Amino acid sequence: MSTTDAFSILLHNYSKTNNHVDLWGVINPNDRKSLESLEEKIDSGMTGFITQPFLSAEAFDIFDLYPKGQVTYIAGVAMPKTVKNLHFWLRLLEQQEELSSDPLFGSHVNFFERLDCDSLEWIKKELLKLETHTCIDGVHFMPMENVGDLFALFDKKTHSEIK
Repeated sequence: MSTTDAFSILLHNYSKTNNHVDLWGVINPNDRKSLESLEEKIDSGMTGFITQPFLSAEAFDIFDLYPKGQVTYIAGVAMPKTVKNLHFWLRLLEQQEELSSDPLFGSHVNFFERLDCDSLEWIKKELLKLETHTCIDGVHFMPMENVGDLFALFDKKTHSEIK
């Protein structure tokens, strides 16, 4: 059963109870095929999406092609601390081949290979990139095991630096 079929069934069942439900999905802006998938998900009744992290050179260009106004987008923000954590996303997104040769992903790898890399600084830069896209309605932090940087982001001093 496809995701869209499952959502159609959920919507049908909820319509019988007179309860309103907003259905959300996940979308991958690193993959151009996500455009077709997104349209299908919207047609099935989804009203919001959490994105995978924007890790490729094309991710923002692909995201800019997503329909605006009719749905809500929450951007996923990866919070890696190491190259190994970064490569986790390649496996999760099933894009090892595509992203391993991507110039932006390569720059992320180079950053985390540096001995003096500061993962919190990398995360702040990613947040600033997301801020330039007004159709992003919020962020979803994906710290995996990196809760230290997550807590630091919400520290008052760190928070004022991001603004």
